[in-house]
Amino acid sequence: MLPDSRLNGLQVLSYSLEIDYDLSGNFKVVTGQHHDSLSLSYIVRNVNKGNTYACRYRARNMYGWSDYSPISYLVVAVEPAVANKPIFVSATNTNITVNLNLNCDHRGSAIL
Repeated sequence: MLPDSRLNGLQVLSYSLEIDYDLSGNFKVVTGQHHDSLSLSYIVRNVNKGNTYACRYRARNMYGWSDYSPISYLVVAVEPAVANKPIFVSATNTNITVNLNLNCDHRGSAIL
């Protein structure tokens, strides 16, 4: 395998995107390795909300494959539902206090 610097200045012919579905270190090729592909986006199907997946990729030029990228850890999530209306608590001459009744599915994780 050639160092990444050997890819510089040479045409990238393909890439290999790989995903570890259960964080076991067992990466599966999802695109690129078996055919020439230069798409800069890829939709991974059959993932589950709340699960974490590890992703990495590498590029290929006429001399061979680069080393792998650093691993990214991705959490599958969905957009939150429409929030409930704020609940009025109290008011003074300078302040209004309301409670927010958030409607969210955070699966027990801290809301950031």
